[in-house]
Amino acid sequence: MDDVDAYIANLQNENQKKLISFFHSRFKDYPNVTPKIRFRIPFYYQRTWVCYINPVKPNGIEICFIRGFELSNEQGILEAKKRNMIKGVPFFEIEKSRVRAVEEIFMEALELERTVKFAARNIGKGKKK
Repeated sequence: MDDVDAYIANLQNENQKKLISFFHSRFKDYPNVTPKIRFRIPFYYQRTWVCYINPVKPNGIEICFIRGFELSNEQGILEAKKRNMIKGVPFFEIEKSRVRAVEEIFMEALELERTVKFAARNIGKGKKK
């Protein structure tokens, strides 16, 4: 049992437990992807952080992609929610079409992380300090 499996086993909310377990079982099987608990939630690494799964009140999760603004969002389901770098996809139930879309986004995020060096050039641009 890895750290994420232990995290899932200790979740109190049954729907969040089901959703996180579902996506964890998919993400951890990709080559060169390592699941780890960071900031008390599951993160998925290749060389660096690719995405994380965040429990959302009252009964769901959000799959958040670290470099979300660099992804194509061809599927049209990534949400920024006033964030400068991360985009995510909320889930309250397993919907096959959205699961397929998230798997496409996950593969794109892995490819991006593998081939394009991260540059924090536009983060916070235009904000007063």
